[in-house]
Amino acid sequence: MSNYATLRPALSERLPIVTYTNLFWPVAATVWMSPQTERITGYAVADWVGNPGFFESVLHPGDRQSVLDEAIASRREKRAFSADYRIVAPGRRTLWVHDESVPVHEEGGRLELVQGYFVDITARKELEQQLLHSQKTEELGRLAGQVAHDFNNYLAAIHASADLLRGRLTEHDDVRHVGEIVQSVQHAGALTRQLLEFGRRQQFETRIVALVDLVRRIAPVLRRVAGERVEIDFEFGDAPRVRVDAGRLEQALVNLVANARDALPDGGIVCVGTHSTAVRADERAERLGLTPGNYAVLAVSDTGPGMDSETRERAFEPFFTTKAPDHGTGLGLSIVDSVVRQAGGAVELDTAPGTGTRFRIFLPAA
Repeated sequence: MSNYATLRPALSERLPIVTYTNLFWPVAATVWMSPQTERITGYAVADWVGNPGFFESVLHPGDRQSVLDEAIASRREKRAFSADYRIVAPGRRTLWVHDESVPVHEEGGRLELVQGYFVDITARKELEQQLLHSQKTEELGRLAGQVAHDFNNYLAAIHASADLLRGRLTEHDDVRHVGEIVQSVQHAGALTRQLLEFGRRQQFETRIVALVDLVRRIAPVLRRVAGERVEIDFEFGDAPRVRVDAGRLEQALVNLVANARDALPDGGIVCVGTHSTAVRADERAERLGLTPGNYAVLAVSDTGPGMDSETRERAFEPFFTTKAPDHGTGLGLSIVDSVVRQAGGAVELDTAPGTGTRFRIFLPAA
């Protein structure tokens, strides 16, 4: 029994929950926090205790005002507080927490303290966002496929009519406008093929391929996609064979390089690399939806300006784009995500303003 009593404090400190005590009024200053605060939030207990402005300073800007309004209202109305919100942890890491607290009556009925707890719900929130993204992608894909199929029929008719017209013109006629019609139809056809690809629901034509060989084979195409202003480097490391639809994975790689090129209008460097990794059962694997095991990694990085947090969170959202209306459809990264998920893998995006952008595609070893 004595040994068990000795273990109890150590066990409680390992729980993924922070308990705290705040003054009720007039200043909601923290007077006590449990020892596991630093392990969960990245901030020491001393940062919180006796520092009335610290809580507000670590609230995510997108949640700050609503959380503070609710906290003030709960104290004014002398009721419990409950909210889900984000904390900006050290290293600009975003941490979702669920926070609950209740007012505590002291002797004489006066309210002097607030006691509560918050728990890390980041993994749950990310899974919820992945589910919402998947549902939205499915609905948009169905709609895009239907629209693209009908649109493709109209394009075929326009193209056929333009060809007939061009065939009836003589060398003395001005055929330039007919050529522009055909060229526009071809551009519209390329967009339609993207929409049809996005809306597909059939199984991929998968086979076991060597990832390094696939990238080497498509390297000349990637150099042309990158253009003259952008230098493209290849770093080939050992990677296990993977079971994929090779054609669609090549398309995904072209989309990533094209995005990197567009992020470098004044030139820069794009790096395409392969290597292997072992995924363990940890927070990262849970966030990406990967089962533990051996994976091949295909990485594409650029030296561009990077993305802010809002753009990063919406990067894989269908039809979302930061490009001009006539320079992007917003389907490129959605197609990449769809192709990789169909192969049982996941895409990890690492970016921040001023640090460039890096995509890592994880594919399970065959």
